[in-house]
Amino acid sequence: MRASGYRTSTQLGHHIKTIESLELTIKADSKMIQKMKTFSKKRNVTSYDSAGNVSKQELELAIKTAADLHREVVTWLEKNHPELLKD
Repeated sequence: MRASGYRTSTQLGHHIKTIESLELTIKADSKMIQKMKTFSKKRNVTSYDSAGNVSKQELELAIKTAADLHREVVTWLEKNHPELLKD
C-alpha cells in the first residue's frame, strides 16, 4: 500500500482496510484476502477474549499464508518498485 503511494490512518478497522487493499495494490487473490481477514479476526478474539484458542493446524495455515503473501509482495515489488528492495 505504501509502495503505491497510499497509507491508512490509524483508526478502527485500519488493519482490515490494509488487507482489503491487497486486491488493488498487488492484485492478490480473493481467497488470500479472505484468509488474511479471517486470521485478523481470530487474532483479535484470541488477544482480547480467549488466549490460547488457536489450533496447531490454524497456526500452520497462518504461517503458510503469511509466507505465500510475502512471496507475492516481493514479486510485486521486484516488478513495480525494485528500488525498495535494495539493501
